[in-house]
Amino acid sequence: MSKRSNILALLALAFMVMPAVLCSQEADTASAAAASTPHAAANPATIVPHGPKPSFEGDPVMRSPYIPSDPKDREYRANATFQQRLDTQVPLDLVFRDSEGKTVQLADYFNQGKPVVLSLVYYRCPGICNAVMNGQMMTYKALDLELGKDFEALTVSFLHEETHATAAAKKQTYIDVLDKPGADKGWHFLVGEQSSTEALCDAAGFSYTFVETSGEYAHSGGILFLTPEGRISRYIPGLEYPVKDTRLALMDASEGRIGSLVDKIFALCFTYDPQTGMYGPIINRSLLVGCLLAIACLGGLLFYLIRYDMKHHQKEPVPQPEMA
Repeated sequence: MSKRSNILALLALAFMVMPAVLCSQEADTASAAAASTPHAAANPATIVPHGPKPSFEGDPVMRSPYIPSDPKDREYRANATFQQRLDTQVPLDLVFRDSEGKTVQLADYFNQGKPVVLSLVYYRCPGICNAVMNGQMMTYKALDLELGKDFEALTVSFLHEETHATAAAKKQTYIDVLDKPGADKGWHFLVGEQSSTEALCDAAGFSYTFVETSGEYAHSGGILFLTPEGRISRYIPGLEYPVKDTRLALMDASEGRIGSLVDKIFALCFTYDPQTGMYGPIINRSLLVGCLLAIACLGGLLFYLIRYDMKHHQKEPVPQPEMA
């Protein structure tokens, strides 16, 4: 081959190697970003210390790390679970009271074309419940979707003894710290009778148990995402809710009704893992396919350039020796 062919071959080889390097770097970046999504800063006075982030296991069932040492420890662990029941219809005819003491139905917050985030807590809880609401507040603060406009949030006490006055005080605390326009109209704090709270917990797969040694309740933490019609679409377990996962879960629950075109294209690069309740990148697979296609195209281009150069070289006239 000529010198020109050698240069073309080297350039083509460089372009063939480059996509593989970029794929590897991009995959590492995507994995790192998925593992550590930043949260917005919150008022430290409202943040309570909490333990390790639980995850779904087995069925999958999420077990609470907030179970004190007790002779009945095994019993508490068996009863304090959060079992995923995806695609379950939440009964929308359940009756509750809002933070103003008004009687409401769950249906009042659904069928408006917006997804709903549901959290189950009790307002006088000294630990995990505050951590769940702290996690929500920090995520809502960082999320570019508008609470009350793009989605609704329901925080419901599973203890029927609690009153709307307690719910109002808890709501005011978080709305003040959240400090976003319209949040007071989009984040609702409810209480209800035992029949309603138990029916909602059962539909959500949420269970709890009374701990005699502390006088409190052992339970798990996490949030649920419901479709505008009230079907359970996604869970995110634990006490921290990454903005990326929350946004993707809201988009999934809304069935494409919220989010820009760019958001929807971006969502194609991630998939929901029901075992962890989190979203993981499938970009590795996409990049691998892209790299293989790039290599194939560049290989074809290299073959064409070499063939072209060889034919062109062969057609050049061969200088004849001068006759004496």
